[in-house]
Order: sequence, then structure tokens, then C-alpha cells
Amino acid sequence: MHGPFRLGKQYGAKRLTRKSTDWRGLRQRHQAKKQARKQQRRGQLRGRLRRLQAELAAGSSRRVARRGGARRARVSELVTLAVSEAGVYRVSHQALLAAGIDLSGTKLPRLVLQNRGQVVPMRVVGQGKKSRRFGPGSYIEFVGSGRDSLYSNTNVYTLGLARRTPGSRVVEDDSVAQGTPARFYLETLTVERERQYSYLAPNGDPWFSDLLLAWNAPASIEFEVMLDQPLAGAAPVSVAVDLWGVTDMPEAPDHHVVMSWNGVPLAEDQFDGRLARSLRADTDGLLAGSNRLALALPLDGGGFIDAVAVDAYRVSYPRRFVARDGALQFTAAAPAFRVTGLPSDQVVVYRVTDSEVMQLTNLSLEDLGGEWAVQFAGSSQPATYHVAAAQALKTPALALAPEREDITGGHAEYLIIAHPDFLTPELQ
Repeated sequence: MHGPFRLGKQYGAKRLTRKSTDWRGLRQRHQAKKQARKQQRRGQLRGRLRRLQAELAAGSSRRVARRGGARRARVSELVTLAVSEAGVYRVSHQALLAAGIDLSGTKLPRLVLQNRGQVVPMRVVGQGKKSRRFGPGSYIEFVGSGRDSLYSNTNVYTLGLARRTPGSRVVEDDSVAQGTPARFYLETLTVERERQYSYLAPNGDPWFSDLLLAWNAPASIEFEVMLDQPLAGAAPVSVAVDLWGVTDMPEAPDHHVVMSWNGVPLAEDQFDGRLARSLRADTDGLLAGSNRLALALPLDGGGFIDAVAVDAYRVSYPRRFVARDGALQFTAAAPAFRVTGLPSDQVVVYRVTDSEVMQLTNLSLEDLGGEWAVQFAGSSQPATYHVAAAQALKTPALALAPEREDITGGHAEYLIIAHPDFLTPELQ
């Protein structure tokens, strides 16, 4: 690596000794430590839960004494629920038991769901129709969503017990569907493959999908776009591509990009340097199944090179109200909606607006022979609807919630963040 070197002379180690790694032993030790930590946390959590249940049962309204210079939270977090996509999630009493959480006997109003410090409305079902306590056969249900960040798509919710204020609940709406159901909604398919990395990205996101490079000759790239249940002619199809310029040459403009849809040119753009751009156009061309989106660099600007990074593309098209894998999520405004393609008559429907989450309870179900349809009331303002058969309800990843600690006090001057396998007892 570091010269100069003389010909005919050997540098560096004369013999390399290869040492094998005991991966099986490492995994066994890791699993043993992980299980020990889990058992320890379960014991600590059981103690926290017993103390909290005792406080709530005694009806204590006193303020909890300060500990470590900070007042304990009004909600004691017991379990985390990791969610990576939008949908209706259900967590049963049995699932909580498997995660080490026994909420048997807990008063239903005390259960609180939070996300990033905000209370989230949820539906809580007790042991029986009139039961106000959690136990066998009970479950919670909520509308969850993932996160859109550079680092993760996982959104973490927490389930806990309130010390004072009861948790928020989903509002029930028993409105009857009026009028003719809407024929379609606008579905937006977004494809953003994070396959390549560049620190030159001007849009704040260094990950992108493809590099399109024209070197002394024109170049193009094509994407297959699969669209299901389209309703041709009902509304224009909107096609958009996000990209940014890579090359920055003295000649201007550096880039000339042409976007085509199913072989028909839709839009083009000419720009200079490392700029983020978006090409967008509407079209009537819509095929069920495979469609073709193409980008071309004609290389007609006088330069010998043109390079752009393709970040993502989006296609919005009119789609029928047909469930996918037993569920459907859509945003629309209409007096009524009718969703087909459901595998059973056990269906839940939620309407989500900026101000509240509502469960629609007046559902009209129809047996179509092998599948079911559900009709329900809509609204005059756009809202997001979540329709799911019981088989399609999602389950979050459950884990014991760590007890919050105040690290702003004391006299520490050095903070170590490490995997618990590498921490000695005195550092834990």
C-alpha cells in the first residue's frame, strides 16, 4: 500500500495465519445473554406492573415522589409495538402474555397507546360484552403506520397504563350509507429503490435507485410498472419521476431528459448542474398489468456526457375498490363506498381524518360466492379509510419496554452506547 518498493524483494508478512471463528459458540453465548436479559427485564416489569396496579387499585391521586431529580411519567410504558406499514393492527391478550406482559384484570380505561409522545386512539375489547377489564379474549386494535426516514421504516408505539388521565379511544360512527357508492379512487404507486449511494445528492437523500449515463451516445432506461384493478378512462393517469443531475460540465445545459409512458413521450426537461428535478405529466394511457415507464438522455446538448440519478417514480391512477390480500386502504370523498374481494364477513372499517379516528359500525355485507363485499358510509370531505377482514389484520412486533431513566442528572462526563453483549456489569 505504501511504496516505493524494490523489484524482487518481499514486503509485509511472509506467512498469513488463518484463524477460524467459532460462530456457533458465539451465537450460543449471545442467545444465552439475550435470554438472561429478557428474563431480568420480565422480572423488573412484573414488579413495575404490580406497583402500578396497586396504586391504581388504591385510587391514589398523590404525586409520585421525585426519583433521580425527575418526576415519573404519568403513563408507565410496558410494551413496545413496532410497525413498518400502514394498516389496522390487533394485539391480543395472548400475544401480550407471550411477550411477558400480563394485563389480566386491568381496567380498560387505564390502557394508553402512545406514539412519539402523543396519545393514539385505539379500540379496546374486554373479556366480555360488558366487561371493563382486560383478560383472556381481550384485545386492542388501532390504525398504525410506518415511518419515512433515511434510516428506518419502523415506527414504534408504546402500550402502557395511565396513572391519571384515561387513554384515548376510537369514536364509533353508525351512519347509514346513502347514495350510489363511488366507482373508483386514486391509487398512488410509489417505487423508491434505495440501491445506490452518493454523497453528491442535492436533495438530502444520498440513496437512489439507478444511474442513467450517456457517454458519446444516447442512453435510456425502462421500468415495468404493474397496475392492478385499473378503471380505464375514469380519470387521468399521473406519472412523475424524481431525479437529480450528476454531471456538471462547463457547457450548458448539462442534462436533457425525456420521459415516456408505454412508448409515448410525456414530458422533458433541460437543466444544468447537480440539481434535483421532478418530471410530471398526465396521460390517458392505462393498461391492466404491465406498463412501461422510460427515461432517455438524447445527448443533444453539445456535450459528450450526461448522467442523472433516478431517485423514485410515482404513478397515480383510478382503481376499483377491490381488496388486496383481504384489506384495502384508500383516500377519497364520497357518500358511500363498496369494497369487494374480502375473504370473510368478519370485517372492520376505520375512517381517519386529521382530527379523529372513527370505527364505522353500520356495515352492509354481501356474500358474492367465495368472497364478500362490504358497503359503508363515506363523507363529504376527503378521509383515509382502512378496510380489513379478520385474516388481514396486522400484528406488530412486541417487545418489553425499557424503564425510562433520567440521564440528565449526576456527574457523568462520558456516555457509552454499546450492544449489551459488550458491556461489563459495572457499565450496565
